[in-house]
Formats: sequence, C-alpha cells, structure tokens
Amino acid sequence: MVKNIKVEPLTWPHLASCCKNCEKDHRLSQKQLADVIAVTTGTVSNYENNQHLPDIEKLIMLADYFGVTTDYLLGRSISRLPPDIFEEQLVPGKSMSSILNDFRKLSLIGKTQFYLL
Repeated sequence: MVKNIKVEPLTWPHLASCCKNCEKDHRLSQKQLADVIAVTTGTVSNYENNQHLPDIEKLIMLADYFGVTTDYLLGRSISRLPPDIFEEQLVPGKSMSSILNDFRKLSLIGKTQFYLL
C-alpha cells in the first residue's frame, strides 16, 4: 500500500524571513553572511527578497552556520534547536532522541505523570 504524502509548496517567504531573523540574531550584515556561504551580497539579497532559493549546498551551509535544521529554514519545522542536540547524552546511555522516543511510547496518563514530575 502506498501512503499518500501531502507535500506543501515551498514557501519562499519563510526562507527569506528565516535568513533575515538569523542575520539579526547573529548581528550579521548581508556582506558578512555572503562571505560565510561564499556568495555575493546580491545573492543574499535575492534570497531575502524571494527572488531565488539557495541550492542545497548553500542551504546546508546556512543551516550549519545558524545552528538550525534545513527543515527549519524551509518552513517544515518550527524548532530552532540545533540538529545535534538530539544526540547529546542527557544521562549515561540516554540521548535526547532516545528519551523523546521513550516518551512518545507512553500512554497519555504516563505522559501527564512524567510532565508533572
């Protein structure tokens, strides 16, 4: 059985606003951001004004520099958590990812009790 997957159209405004917000958060000028990802200031301006999308290499560079996921930059996630946070060991032998997976398996009552701890 093939599962139907709803694909949302890529929203350029989201990428543009993410770039602008990340620039502001990191106190970067367009020139500085352009230098980081090895493009011209005109290219950065085009990203921010919804004229062009970065290629995958530049998208990854942006995500790595800003410490977010490519999904965040593309509007597929609202989390600005850095991607590697899920592999951090919170307690011996348990990463954030494994703890979240364990939590997802709990019943609603179990989740509520865990949250109230």
